[in-house]
Amino acid sequence: MGNTPAKEVRPASSTYNGAHKSEHDLFLSDIEDIGLAGLSRKKKEKERERRKRREEHLLNLIVRYEENVDGGYLAPYGNYKYNLSYKTQVVRDLIIERQLAPFYTPLEDYDSRWPDRQLLAHIHLMNLHATCTPEDLEDEEEDPDEHKIYQSLSSIRRHENKLFRKRLKERAVEMQNSSNDKYRRDKMTQQSGIRKFPNIPSDSLLLRLYKGAEECPICFLYYPKNLNMTRCCSQPICTECFVQMKRLDPHVPHEEGSSAHESAPDAESSAANADDFVSEPVKCPFCAMPDFGVIYEPPEFRSGIGGVSPSEYRAKQATIKEDETVSTETKIQSGVHEARHSQKLSSALTKTRKRRGSLPPNAPGVVTIDTIYPDWEQRLLNARTKAARRSAAATALHASSLIVGDSTGSHLGGGRSSLLNRHNSGSRALNRKEQLDIEQKMIQEAMRLSLLDEEERKNEGKSQGKGEGAGQ
Repeated sequence: MGNTPAKEVRPASSTYNGAHKSEHDLFLSDIEDIGLAGLSRKKKEKERERRKRREEHLLNLIVRYEENVDGGYLAPYGNYKYNLSYKTQVVRDLIIERQLAPFYTPLEDYDSRWPDRQLLAHIHLMNLHATCTPEDLEDEEEDPDEHKIYQSLSSIRRHENKLFRKRLKERAVEMQNSSNDKYRRDKMTQQSGIRKFPNIPSDSLLLRLYKGAEECPICFLYYPKNLNMTRCCSQPICTECFVQMKRLDPHVPHEEGSSAHESAPDAESSAANADDFVSEPVKCPFCAMPDFGVIYEPPEFRSGIGGVSPSEYRAKQATIKEDETVSTETKIQSGVHEARHSQKLSSALTKTRKRRGSLPPNAPGVVTIDTIYPDWEQRLLNARTKAARRSAAATALHASSLIVGDSTGSHLGGGRSSLLNRHNSGSRALNRKEQLDIEQKMIQEAMRLSLLDEEERKNEGKSQGKGEGAGQ
């Protein structure tokens, strides 16, 4: 009897670490070579590695009911589209370590006056993941050359990569639908009393979570009360809304008095200094404080990974009540005990929310946006390198136009100026020296461009190594 919880924990723990390996062969079985024709062996290997990371990312976004923590899951419900770019493995680890609230299945409506039976009826209607429509699978990136009759080789490759991403999402939706069907089937079997599944939550656990549900002020859906709290103003926010926020793409700082829409084209059209590009931290959506982050205080109980089996929650609570009861328990005494426990939990949460002002972003327990998007520094470096390359190319083009202009002017000049140039050898020598200087500058710019390209390739290699180490 005492070994039962450990046996239930091990499958869950092994599932979230190794389940994806068994799904890999089915996931990319017949689409992994789309768009790879004509590439060299080295480029094919690089593209396959990139697609493998993309595959792992989408596999981590599939909700599996076996992967649960305190009544929630390791993947989002699907309030937003599939275009999620946060580091999925980082978020999964934070949830397992109880540093971030799990992805709870939301209630669209909630009334505190509902009796337990009505609340359970609403909860049992919920699914693991929101229904996915074909529009959700469309790629947000549009190719401007897609509608041309004659397309370049790069445009054809972009189209093939876009097709691959769409097929990948379709496979992810198929696997999510299969997981949804398995969850519904096992839940109905357990409710009918035929068989008990260790990871199907008991009614006691569901009531413990969703009684007194709280609305997320961002998505306006109802979740269990143990939501994340902003580090700055102690406002609740669900994990699914939290992972949607990220830094804007690197850009030139906007001038005071001008909007971002007005200054963005100027930054693109002018050859801006590479060092001018910045990446501004995310601000709190409630109080606009920079370096947005949250803290999370897990519930007093533990279920799922690292805790008791969700289906056994009621039996464990009954054992605790029996140990704490001095006299014979009755239904009235049990009700009083539950009321006191609920009041104590509510009081603790209230004290937690009023306990402090703002916490610094590096305080223990604070999870910032940069924690789940750790590649912002690499993106800023890439943007600066690209801007430097663009500036160097513009300088080389300008120098080339000067040479062409000088040559054209010398051919068009006639009469006395031509005679003077023809007889003035010193002037010809000076013009020749200036031309050599300009050509030397162009060679230097070309060498600088080559060095920048080499540096960018090295940085991309380092970022890919970090990404594989941190997980997707």
